[in-house]
Amino acid sequence: MDQKIFELGLSVQGTSLYLILDSLLSDGQNLSLENVKARWLDSEQQLTQSIQELEGHGIVEVVGNNLLLRPAVEWIVPLKNQ
Repeated sequence: MDQKIFELGLSVQGTSLYLILDSLLSDGQNLSLENVKARWLDSEQQLTQSIQELEGHGIVEVVGNNLLLRPAVEWIVPLKNQ
């Protein structure tokens, strides 16, 4: 797990989705929507919104019914107000 996830200001659900994806990878499982849904505790609508949030930050890419977790160096980090 990359600690950078906590610096992005994501929603609780978005962060939770990342943690689920990281856990699936650690367990050697495929990042299929089916595997994610088996661990997801919120609504399917919230899952869709969370996927879109992670996509918007370049954290995941959706390929068919699978999610690809992108390397942290490719994530889009919002600029901090100065």
